[in-house]
Amino acid sequence: MAYFILVGMIALTACVYASVGLGGGTAYLSIMSFWNSDPAILRPTAWVLNIVAASTSFLNFNRRRHFSARLAWPFLVGGLFGATVGGGIQLDKTSFQAMLAIALICASLQMLFTKNKPEHRRSKNPPVLPSLLLGMAIGVISGLVGIGGGIVLGPVLITLRWADMKTLAPITSLYILLNSSGALASFLFTGGRIDLPLTGVFCVAVLVGGFCGSRWGAEKASELVLRRIFGLVALAAGVKLSYELLALGNV
Repeated sequence: MAYFILVGMIALTACVYASVGLGGGTAYLSIMSFWNSDPAILRPTAWVLNIVAASTSFLNFNRRRHFSARLAWPFLVGGLFGATVGGGIQLDKTSFQAMLAIALICASLQMLFTKNKPEHRRSKNPPVLPSLLLGMAIGVISGLVGIGGGIVLGPVLITLRWADMKTLAPITSLYILLNSSGALASFLFTGGRIDLPLTGVFCVAVLVGGFCGSRWGAEKASELVLRRIFGLVALAAGVKLSYELLALGNV
């Protein structure tokens, strides 16, 4: 019975996250940790589930012509380069994570409580160089802290009015898809293994939940509703990060 509840929670998580172009990796890890605490099993499983959820999200939003390659490519290229650099830097991650937690909470509140007025919608395609540098900076942050860049990239693009929610979703999903694929490939190349039976069952749950959620987000959900969902997800990520930091400080 507990196993079926676990699968259902993962499917529901995929539905919510994919509706706004996110993978849900950190949420999957939290859910699966109630069942297994071995990072060697949880990390690759979360990457695979991220890939499945992000793929369904990208396909559904792209099918509805919400994807802009001109807008996306500088953030994707810069993000991949930045994540590679950030992953190799050794800094005081506790202080950095604290600042990121505050930034996520503030960004989420802005998305939750700002009305969807015309001036908050997408303006025009931003210049390539600032987009490339912004993508790189967010990639470095992702590499330093070890989180998906989409949750950081989204509020920034919305605040700058460089994307609306439905244009943003396929960008963040593709960003997460590329990063998760790279991390999984590196893990397997260095001798890591995947628990295929367990991952297979979870993949089916994520495929169903992610497809339903992203199709609803791409076709039926309003801009305001998607902003609220993204804001709640960002808020949850910020609160979770804050809790982990407080728990670490009490050890």
